[in-house]
Amino acid sequence: MNIKIIVGNPMDIKRTNFDIIGGFHPTLFQNFLIENVKGDHSGECGFYAVGIENYPLKDIRLKNIQLRSCKTPYIMRNVENVTFENVSLGGITLPKNPVETKESKLNSY
Repeated sequence: MNIKIIVGNPMDIKRTNFDIIGGFHPTLFQNFLIENVKGDHSGECGFYAVGIENYPLKDIRLKNIQLRSCKTPYIMRNVENVTFENVSLGGITLPKNPVETKESKLNSY
């Protein structure tokens, strides 16, 4: 996949904690593979993954991702087992096992 310009986030995984009829019914999000993505620019964040406290996003793997320009390489909160393989966001080659970020909100949300 080749991306020229994205205003928001080209790779955005998030969950909400309420369904359409109301009440707390979290969905399990796990076993993601995102691979072979190239992009020029993201207006905000290269990769965004935020789960709910006690209901993390699990087993996310990014492979062969290249995004030349973005304000923030990634934001991750409440995640487990995230791995990057050959991932460069905003010109920064990211480590295989990234750490969660303190920030979880974007300017556009």
